[in-house]
Amino acid sequence: MPEDQKKLLERYFSGNCSEEEKEIIERLFLSEKNNPKLKHFLKEIWEKTRGEVKTRDFDDSAYRSVLAKIKVKPKRDIRKWYAIAASLVVIIASLAYTFYLNSDGPGVSPALTYITVSTEKGEQKNIKLPDGTIVKLNYESTLTYPENFDEENRRVQLVGEGFFEVSDSEGNFKVDFADHYVKGDNTHFNIQAYANDSESTVSLTAGTLNVGGIGSKDILYPLQANESLHISKDATFKKERMDSRAVLAWKEGNIYFKNTGLSEVLTSLSRKYRDSIVLKPNGDPLPKFTINIKSGYSLEQILETLSLTKKITYKRQGKIIIVTPKE
Repeated sequence: MPEDQKKLLERYFSGNCSEEEKEIIERLFLSEKNNPKLKHFLKEIWEKTRGEVKTRDFDDSAYRSVLAKIKVKPKRDIRKWYAIAASLVVIIASLAYTFYLNSDGPGVSPALTYITVSTEKGEQKNIKLPDGTIVKLNYESTLTYPENFDEENRRVQLVGEGFFEVSDSEGNFKVDFADHYVKGDNTHFNIQAYANDSESTVSLTAGTLNVGGIGSKDILYPLQANESLHISKDATFKKERMDSRAVLAWKEGNIYFKNTGLSEVLTSLSRKYRDSIVLKPNGDPLPKFTINIKSGYSLEQILETLSLTKKITYKRQGKIIIVTPKE
């Protein structure tokens, strides 16, 4: 188990979690409380940490005690909740995925060791997987994959954005993201699936791909080359022809938006640059932008370009930039 997950659970079981960490972990527990695999998963963690954290034996009563102490709290303001979740999503998503991967589902080997690679703001990484597949990981993203693939299953998990060049090898290559997955072989595709975005997008540049729901054997959507599939949080699907400039600009460090809302533009800029960008709405509908900017420009240069449209103003306060739409 990755050290950050272990330490987080140690803090939880010893009562030293922050309120935000505690709430997110408990929401995860509650969502799976009727799943018998959860008890086994918690038991393993309990036993792994008992040597360092003073806990009693984990039995049925202990499991019931853990769940009984978890109470559903009133829902936070959704914007505040997303802000909290975004700061911990990599750990929690990886934790949930570890539980999922170590369950006794078909095609899953509990003996596999998993590697997690993450990027920070403004950072991209190239990763070569055990089968030769190449993944380019975008800003603030996380990829979890087995140290070695088994003979029948090549499966990884993505939180954030990544471009996959899947090697031609036996067995399907699968990427889990949000509540869905893509499956294909000898194919190239991009997945954008940030936890706090309103939708996820799968874009296929070469080969064929199938998109399905995790836990379901039914294929929801087949994709052909140069098609994109947009999946909203409420599982609404929209297929369209891929806009290659919009999908692939990030790979070269470029910025491209076509009729894109200000909030989405600023979210993307905040991932590319290390400064925090705060949108201060004035009650009017947010403006939309079509922009195409090559790599090498500073955040101030880009915001200055946007301000020339007379649609926004901005000001810097330390490492925080406040953007306000013009009335």
